[in-house]
Amino acid sequence: MELTKKYLKEAISGESSAVVKYTAFMETATQEGFTNIAYLFKALIAAEQIHIQNHRKALKDPDFQPKLENFQQKTTLLNIENAIEGELYEYKTMYPTFMKAIKKERKTMYGKVGYLSFEWARNVEITHANALKIALSALQSGKDLGPTEIWVCKVCGNLVLGDLPSEPCPICKHDPHFYKLIKNESIETGEK
Repeated sequence: MELTKKYLKEAISGESSAVVKYTAFMETATQEGFTNIAYLFKALIAAEQIHIQNHRKALKDPDFQPKLENFQQKTTLLNIENAIEGELYEYKTMYPTFMKAIKKERKTMYGKVGYLSFEWARNVEITHANALKIALSALQSGKDLGPTEIWVCKVCGNLVLGDLPSEPCPICKHDPHFYKLIKNESIETGEK
């Protein structure tokens, strides 16, 4: 149980750092005129907050304060590259390491819940990286990300570009009505 607690705290800190970083990246994209890339960062923020919420439920320590990492604000192009790198690190290294370390603790309910939270987050991070790669490709051609709706699963944070999915979430298997449309207008008007 101790390893599960330790890694849940690390995951909360990592995801909280991503929220702070993506908020800054969203603002930069807006300032540079890339409103649809800013919209993508807004959706990523919502998804990462779901990871934090899931990890906090598993941790059962409402007083835990995450340690935030430092980052450097750069151009939207460099910010997207940084975000892709972070998402791939979480998918390939961070979450698999946590899951392997707590395997023995999965025999307890606490360990099972922590493991599931890590598993969902790991599998979702690849969808985040893929969406960011689409934005990077557009930006490298001198364009903004094409206009699209972005949906986030309210259970696991899975991110879908385009129409509301008609099938259950491939990550957590919840019904499509658990997807939430992330609104784009606040990016354009500056409202929250």
